[in-house]
Amino acid sequence: MWAGLLSLVLIKFSSVSEELQALNLNYSEMLMRVWQDLDNIQEAQKIMERTVSNNFSELQDITASICGEGKSLVSRSCPTIWKMEGRNCYYFSAEKKNWTNALWHCINKKANLVSVWSDEEQEFLRDNLNNVTHWLGMTDIEREGKWKWKEGNLLVSTTFWDKGEPQMSHEKNCGIIQPNGTWASAVCSFHHHWICKKKADLLKSMSWISS
Repeated sequence: MWAGLLSLVLIKFSSVSEELQALNLNYSEMLMRVWQDLDNIQEAQKIMERTVSNNFSELQDITASICGEGKSLVSRSCPTIWKMEGRNCYYFSAEKKNWTNALWHCINKKANLVSVWSDEEQEFLRDNLNNVTHWLGMTDIEREGKWKWKEGNLLVSTTFWDKGEPQMSHEKNCGIIQPNGTWASAVCSFHHHWICKKKADLLKSMSWISS
């Protein structure tokens, strides 16, 4: 009888130990998710603060141009190796980074990871890809399937998705433009080339002659 009782106690102890191990594992996983979410929130806050600062600086430049002394004709220019299209400048990287680091590179250049708002802009990008894949400034990391541009946090409206894209995947949360110009979803930690976009600098080219 004692042997049977001891056996039952050991079985119960083993069962309780397994449950405790499972609870500890679940707690550890939950804690890791909390820390990861906190890191993501802090990263998003830093990006938002830098973006707001860049937008404010751009607004100051425009205001200074409009309110400057005298009337003047205004031209636009882009930094060296950037390409101008319309009123925007575009930087096509020669190196590769993951999506977050590419985004930060653009922000540090007072730019945004590229967004696309028209057929003409899409055509310009496609013609300058040099047959390689580039990151786009869009993600659905906040809500699966709801793609937004980081520039302005606006929903992606004009789209050029490849067939079968975007994929509904918890891993593929960042957008790319493929060598043929079509869009696709990709794993954000992968390394690709990227495109930065910003407004061209305003320059006073000449003063009007008063009549």
